[in-house]
Amino acid sequence: MTPGTTLPALTGLRAYAAVWVMLLHLQYSLGVRPHVDLGAFVAHGFWAVDIFFVLSGFILCLTYAGRLEARWPVYVDYLLARFARIYPLHLLTLLLLGAVYFGGHLLGHFQPLPAGFRPDQFLANLGLLHAWSTVDRLNWNYPSWSISAEWFAYLLLLPAAVWLLRRSASWALVALALGAWFALAFALLRQGQAIGEQHVSWALPRITAGFLLGCATFRLARHYPLTPRVADAMLLASIGLIVVAAYAAAELEVLIGPASMALVWALANPGRWGRRVFADRGAVYWGERSYAIYMLHAPVQILINLLLLRAGLVDLSRAAGWLLFGGQVLLVLGLSAWVYYAVEAPARRAIRRLSPLAPDGGTR
Repeated sequence: MTPGTTLPALTGLRAYAAVWVMLLHLQYSLGVRPHVDLGAFVAHGFWAVDIFFVLSGFILCLTYAGRLEARWPVYVDYLLARFARIYPLHLLTLLLLGAVYFGGHLLGHFQPLPAGFRPDQFLANLGLLHAWSTVDRLNWNYPSWSISAEWFAYLLLLPAAVWLLRRSASWALVALALGAWFALAFALLRQGQAIGEQHVSWALPRITAGFLLGCATFRLARHYPLTPRVADAMLLASIGLIVVAAYAAAELEVLIGPASMALVWALANPGRWGRRVFADRGAVYWGERSYAIYMLHAPVQILINLLLLRAGLVDLSRAAGWLLFGGQVLLVLGLSAWVYYAVEAPARRAIRRLSPLAPDGGTR
């Protein structure tokens, strides 16, 4: 497992995680909420964010840990690559919602602006600072709090992880990562809170623990590759653990961190079932568009909710509620496929050309 290695099963994992979050949120849309209940597993879709955090730590260590030991232009190249990955779509959704709410405010429709759509929150979002304890609630494109947390990880956590990878034995890194996760979980448990609820005041500790778990998983996968049978067994065990935690007592949430580690480790070199479920063509296709699914589903929900309120169509029948839910899912998927080709991929390529290590820069 070396930098540049293609890991299609982990791409497929991103698709399942993004859809998990999307289903969680869309089932609470206006007109949908009284009729659509997808059960306890979907209701815990906020755990997909922790899977993303672990996956982020794993992939960034795989891709950049060795390279970041080199000269400073590599760090600039790395930051540009990550900025190009997350910012264009974040900016697109933010400007879309800004046009709706600020435009509506000027036209007299939102007087005053709703609590989650204030100008100061907009500026925090614009600077990717809205998970850095700069706001007091979810706001604007509300799932993007995790993108702000990811930006914190890109700036600070990966360089720290590179230092740890050079100086720590595998067992010490795993112990540190698990210790950080369990410390976070038990600190929140004593306050009567859950990890999945932490998207404002505890967002940075949450991604720090998850990112470290991903770095530790990278070290384990590199030094202890799994056989196909063991990988499949670990895959089934980790998924089973997540499902059990969703249906059992809230205290079992503490197991999501280790389960996410096992899930990513099992799919880094998957067995037959891992390849069949996570690395097939459809899973990889939607995995490549998973960021668009994640970033677009909330604006779609918000705008449709506004239209329903304006039309007075809130009390829908059960059949209409299910049709509305299914229509939103299909709309998000269709928009995600289009936006990936029309916005996300082209913008990413354009920004990457600014890198000091880009081919036209003469250093690579």
